[in-house]
Amino acid sequence: MGNEKLSIFDLCLKITSAFEGASFGTIAGNFDGMGMSAGILQFNIGTGSLQAYILNFIDPMVYDFPVPITPLVKLPKEQGLLWHKDVALDAAGKLKPEWRKAWQIFMTKPEVIDLQKKACGRYFQRAREIAGKLGFSQQHARAMAWSYDVAVQSWSFGIDSPEANHEQAANILQLYGPENFMIWQGNELNDDQVKLVIASHLRALKCRPEYRKDFFIRKCTIAVGTGVVHKTKHDFRKLFMDYP
Repeated sequence: MGNEKLSIFDLCLKITSAFEGASFGTIAGNFDGMGMSAGILQFNIGTGSLQAYILNFIDPMVYDFPVPITPLVKLPKEQGLLWHKDVALDAAGKLKPEWRKAWQIFMTKPEVIDLQKKACGRYFQRAREIAGKLGFSQQHARAMAWSYDVAVQSWSFGIDSPEANHEQAANILQLYGPENFMIWQGNELNDDQVKLVIASHLRALKCRPEYRKDFFIRKCTIAVGTGVVHKTKHDFRKLFMDYP
């Protein structure tokens, strides 16, 4: 989009997909036994999400695949998965290159991207609810991006809206490792950011212990605008400058 300002919806997708390592054209193989996962929400054949959100809304004969994918639409998901494994996976159970390329082209067709965005709308609606519980409007870009990431990663919320206590936030930033603390401490945070830092910590405490740090760092990276998530440095500060 160049320098064009993103809608808040597209901003949410951009930030969460940066964490997830997925885009509209991302294709993952049969690593989880689901045949293949595709797109920004990693829809897959085994659970039927690829069929339910994408394939049931298109004419499979219009698109170019090594063989027509009509069985994925016509058959029950279990039989569709078996068909896909027979025709699209090699002897080692990996997605054949010609199939990977065909799915990448298909998933990035404008009409298919629109279907993916429609599926993302469920999480965006949940983000509106979460932002509202925190006292933010649906036009607050940072709060919506934070809330969308909560919706995608865990859906549930379950905390009260905290006060913007700067001292408390400063203490919290020291709890999750020195690498990000060195990045975060150099940023002057406003009251809204402080509130999101504290909310990140409170919501992280609801996670299983082994997932708390990952959850907090993702959310705090949105709250502050920068941070290291899964060894990757993210900087969203310029993105947020486009919004009030």
